[in-house]
Formats: sequence, C-alpha cells, structure tokens
Amino acid sequence: RIEGPRGERRVSLTIAELKAQRDWDPLVTFVGMDGFGYSIFLSRALSDDVVLAYECGGEPLDTEDGGPLRLVKDGQHAKWVETVILE
Repeated sequence: RIEGPRGERRVSLTIAELKAQRDWDPLVTFVGMDGFGYSIFLSRALSDDVVLAYECGGEPLDTEDGGPLRLVKDGQHAKWVETVILE
C-alpha cells in the first residue's frame, strides 16, 4: 500500500505479482533515445539474465556505453533506454 499525492490510500503490485495473478504475458518494448525498440515477452524480461544496467564499475554509464540505461540480454544490448512499454 502506498499513499497517493492527496493522501488517498492506494494498493500497488509489482509487475511480477500482477503476472502471477493473471495468465498475462505481454510484450515489453524497450525504446532507446535513438527511436529503436527491442521487444521481448514479460516472462523473459523477468529472467535473471535480462538486466537494465545503469552503472559499470561503480560509475554511472556514460552515453558512449549506452547510458543512462542499457538493456542487456543474451549478449545483445539496447542502448539509451528511455521508455518501457507493456503491450
């Protein structure tokens, strides 16, 4: 439970909790600042080997390395992630 901006009570779930309650496996699209998108199913996106990296060696990722946020999956990368869409 969390409090809303006007003090109202709200109930929240993580995406993993929502998925567990429903037979739901939408596509997750990660869109970079360059306009390119990379889509995978939510069940795959929740795997331990799919990560959104924002640091390397204790330092924030720089733009050259795909920062501020980079998707890493199976040795593939999507750089400059700025939007995540559930479809």
